[in-house]
Amino acid sequence: MSGPELWCQVALVDPDGFVIEGRAISGRGHPDLQAVEEVARLAWRVSRLGGRARLSEVSKEMAELLELSGLRLEVER
Repeated sequence: MSGPELWCQVALVDPDGFVIEGRAISGRGHPDLQAVEEVARLAWRVSRLGGRARLSEVSKEMAELLELSGLRLEVER
């Protein structure tokens, strides 16, 4: 049995562009709506401080779920 898979990395960026926190979103198998909710909560938390959430290393499945959810997030390519 394999370990957790990385679904995406989330960087919380302050208004000046500095990363104030980083978080890996991962789990077993494919991402689900709980993973999307976690990303949304992080994005909401940092937006209250005037910042933004920046995603990187986004898996194909996670990208599809985020698109279906309608979340508009900055994704590094």
